[in-house]
Amino acid sequence: MSPIRRDGDEGTSLEAWDSWIDAAIVEAQNRGEFDDLPGAGKPLVIEENPFAAGWDTAFGLLKNAGMAPYWIELDKEIRAELAALAASLERTAAA
Repeated sequence: MSPIRRDGDEGTSLEAWDSWIDAAIVEAQNRGEFDDLPGAGKPLVIEENPFAAGWDTAFGLLKNAGMAPYWIELDKEIRAELAALAASLERTAAA
């Protein structure tokens, strides 16, 4: 079963998706894609956030992986680009 739905495809039951996901995980495990992950064999540390409205588990997993939510990562990229632009403008003005 493909995760991509095209026009004319029949609806997929939740159970079918669950089994597809389980099979994909088992295949990845067999290929060794989960070997040598940081924190392997250690318990997950999930910090509770009263303002996360149920997202604290997802945010905790991202934090443990050294990541942040998409909008925060995007903000970091934008700020880095703005800093590079400011440095370039400063160099150009000094020349």
